[in-house]
Amino acid sequence: AMQGNNMAIRTEQMKEILDIRFDDPQKEKELCMQLLSESKDRYTEAFGRTYLGDAYLALGQVDEALCELRRGLELSEAERYEDLLFILYNLIGIIYMYRDDEQSALDYFFNGIELSEKMNDKMMQATLLSNIAYVYRIAGAYDKAERMTDRFYQMICEATENKSNVELDRISYETDKIGLYLRRNEPDRAWELMQLSEIQADTGVGKYINFASYYGIKGDHKQCAMYIDTAMSILSEDVNRYESILYQFEIIRIAIDAGLYEKALQISEISEELMEENINIGKWVKLMGYRIEIYEALGCTDELSEAYKRYFEYDTIYEEEKKQAAVTRIRRKIELIYEIDRKKQIEQRQAALSDKRSNDELTGLYNRWGLKNLIKQLYSETDRMNTTLMVAIADVDFFKEYNDTYGHIAGDRCLKCVADILRQNIGDEGIICRYGGDEFLCVMSNISQAQAEQLFSKISAGLADKYIENSQSGVSDRVTISIGAVIAKLSAAMDFETLIHDADMALYEVKNNSKNGYRVKRVG
Repeated sequence: AMQGNNMAIRTEQMKEILDIRFDDPQKEKELCMQLLSESKDRYTEAFGRTYLGDAYLALGQVDEALCELRRGLELSEAERYEDLLFILYNLIGIIYMYRDDEQSALDYFFNGIELSEKMNDKMMQATLLSNIAYVYRIAGAYDKAERMTDRFYQMICEATENKSNVELDRISYETDKIGLYLRRNEPDRAWELMQLSEIQADTGVGKYINFASYYGIKGDHKQCAMYIDTAMSILSEDVNRYESILYQFEIIRIAIDAGLYEKALQISEISEELMEENINIGKWVKLMGYRIEIYEALGCTDELSEAYKRYFEYDTIYEEEKKQAAVTRIRRKIELIYEIDRKKQIEQRQAALSDKRSNDELTGLYNRWGLKNLIKQLYSETDRMNTTLMVAIADVDFFKEYNDTYGHIAGDRCLKCVADILRQNIGDEGIICRYGGDEFLCVMSNISQAQAEQLFSKISAGLADKYIENSQSGVSDRVTISIGAVIAKLSAAMDFETLIHDADMALYEVKNNSKNGYRVKRVG
């Protein structure tokens, strides 16, 4: 009887946690800690870990949240607590979304979709579909985002209960739809929804961000600035630092596109204050990218130089971090090379950067900023000619060991030598870019697989002839290179992101199997 009473008490505690989770995350945290301190069974512990992670996430303590959620996931997967698993998949996916790891986020979200379909929890499906739509929208995949947005509203309409206490309704759908239309530069379609009474009465920050975006697109800078100020006032009360930063980055983007550079700078400084503790390096890269645009527009030469310096410092760290996880190693590179949601005015300003800003200082090759417009132009022309495009990623084998043994000056000389060999063999027939670190990207059009393999063989032989000693190499007594490439006949359904991803996977196979070689795949 005593055990039954204890379970009844825990059930009441669990119900209270679910009831207050969206309204009082601090109370949710306290209740979960109490529940865990009294826990005698594995389900109660898994439940407590799950919602303690949820509370930490709402409070902006993301590292603590991920720790608890992973512990909850381990328990729930072992015991198949399916009612907790899709909650965990959703929350962990949100954390990866905050950390700019879109692929990992989507993996968790789709795992949650599969499970919530099995359990027929339509409100949970709606939540997961909403998050997937957000990822697609930020990535510029607007058609996919719209399909997911419509699906999540369909789930809301079909749901007969809300077992997970999910906060999602028609206003959420309409707000997301408005944001999607604005991102797709369809302000008139957005305006129709913005006149709905429920939107007019809404006081959420998303509404004011959408209104700021609308007036920015329409060129009404006064109204745009007013709605930005209202949104920022609401965000000043938000306890979730990560969520605030996501919203603030959206607002900075709106302000830049509207030409409100002083306001964009002011908000970026507020974001920087929030980011001083425990914010992932990817957010710093993005913030410095915004600063570069702002300072260039304002003509702040000294500040622009410092922003570039910080950008590339952060980006170098960011690239090293991503190499630790193969599944995400190229995600940010794609964003930097192919920013598909840029406005024409921003693209023109970026294209007008001087050679000094467009080229890698060490090798003289294009950097990502200088490469972006060339890639878009080549991609567009190749698509019109209905021919092929080759994307190759080259990586110096055992370069870290080389640097550790011979020093960074020798490492720089080695990279310049590799750049020269790529330049000598590719010349004007393609585009060569240094990603940063020891990775290079090459793009060529109208090249066959046999020609590509012959080219890579010549590049490898040319590097071997230089005989750059590397006593720490596991495959040779000299410096070697691995290359992964894909060749595709482009179509309207294919994007550059897909080619980059496939080339990186081909490189991964070479690095994982033998190094000092190349792999060419035909796709599409």
